[in-house]
Amino acid sequence: MAFKHSGEAHPNPAITGFPLCSIGITPSDANDLTNHTGQQVAMHVVVSGPGDIVVIPAGNADANTDTYTVSATAADAGFAIPVLVRRVLSTGTSATGIKGYF
Repeated sequence: MAFKHSGEAHPNPAITGFPLCSIGITPSDANDLTNHTGQQVAMHVVVSGPGDIVVIPAGNADANTDTYTVSATAADAGFAIPVLVRRVLSTGTSATGIKGYF
């Protein structure tokens, strides 16, 4: 089964199937996620080191200040963010070992 998504911030990104690849994520306040094929919405973001993580969900615009903050201070390795993610912000993120699955 293949998966696809629009790669754009809008209320209903179309994603089907299972992740096909993963990338290490360097948080950025300015740049959206992009994997090697140009896809920009991660189906899963996983944290392996404790800390906080702040993300912009796939349906939120940059100007939308309704970001999603997850405190992962006591998370085990493999803690997954339960939303589709288009950006992991550096401001407010202290978690390490962040991977995106596309």
